[in-house]
Amino acid sequence: MNVPTFQSLDIHPAASRKNSFSRPLQRADMVFNPNPTIHSFDTTADFVEYLLRGDAATITLIVCSTREEFLGQLCASIEHTALENEHGEHDIDRPWPLSNPRVYNTIGLIASSKRVTVAYCPSLEHYRAYISVFRRQTTSQQQLKDSSQYQGRPMLAILGLVALHCATAEFSAQGISKTFSLTVEVAAREKLKLALCEDTAIDREDENASAGSLKLWDADVPLLSGQIRGTGEGRTPTGRTVKVKQIARRWFSFV
Repeated sequence: MNVPTFQSLDIHPAASRKNSFSRPLQRADMVFNPNPTIHSFDTTADFVEYLLRGDAATITLIVCSTREEFLGQLCASIEHTALENEHGEHDIDRPWPLSNPRVYNTIGLIASSKRVTVAYCPSLEHYRAYISVFRRQTTSQQQLKDSSQYQGRPMLAILGLVALHCATAEFSAQGISKTFSLTVEVAAREKLKLALCEDTAIDREDENASAGSLKLWDADVPLLSGQIRGTGEGRTPTGRTVKVKQIARRWFSFV
């Protein structure tokens, strides 16, 4: 398996604790990062702009999709109608609507920023391999001088992490917990502020109805990986289930 590498937007295209899902993680339980958060933004653009407005000294943004999909989400969230063809589907061959100043400015800020690094992990396997060997980016003396106004804690931001599980056998309490635990541990080890966001406009292929983009946090998932019957929209969990939001609250605060 090839581990994905950091890619700047302007250069490259690009078992859990038993019976504890029902309660938020208490401070005494926080062995790792004490302040991991999940942000509820309506669009990808809103989340990216939130990161850019912050004071983090450095920002590593892990996008859980391909570069093409990320640009599509970013543009669609600002100028949605320009990205639809006559059948109401996104035409990937059409040029991005960069005429919109907000689209142009947002992409330009990411591309030109010396403190932002973007990595793309289009599958759960890619993400777990990548985060397992992740190391905090180093900052040169010149970068520190150029970004002296940004004195906040370095940020690890992840877009679409839960949605990455949806079409896999890992869309379960066991699978999601494994990913969350690994992510929080790495952020704590590297002394990074951790922030997650799910794009409400995301629409992954083969995603089942109960885990749709607008209902992702309220989706019911089985306790163990592999306890799902059927494929595509017919996928249903078997046995006991738990809400995705309950799993997330063990490690994260919703803001």
